[in-house]
Amino acid sequence: MLAPDTATRPQDLDKYLSDWVSDLTSGSTTSLASVMQARGLYSRVTNHIQDAQVILSVAPDEDLSVSVEMEHPLESVEHGEDYLRAAVFGVLDVLLVEARPSVRHVRVTILDLVVHPTNSSVHAFRMAGRDAARKVLVEVPR
Repeated sequence: MLAPDTATRPQDLDKYLSDWVSDLTSGSTTSLASVMQARGLYSRVTNHIQDAQVILSVAPDEDLSVSVEMEHPLESVEHGEDYLRAAVFGVLDVLLVEARPSVRHVRVTILDLVVHPTNSSVHAFRMAGRDAARKVLVEVPR
């Protein structure tokens, strides 16, 4: 039998969750120094192929905001609105929850979604949004 990992003991988990909630609600944030663009990619072959790309711009701002400035309308893309929503949630997953401290004072602009006619999925766009946000975090001062 393996010895229990100390990070999974209940008291450690309770402290971690308590610290995480405290940090999330304390207003501890960081921001970008300048405008930047990022391309998030997700391509996986499992029981089916999943492909997605998200291109976005992130700029310092007074508050968190998200806008869409795409050249190509999503109305002609099946599930286009779902893909867009998933990409935005993927970005927010990283900026608000994964980043420590969180990055809240930014304007995120979705510039383009690259949709494959048969291999794109909601999950792929959420993961591509996360990938783009992680690329942005590399430039955030800690």
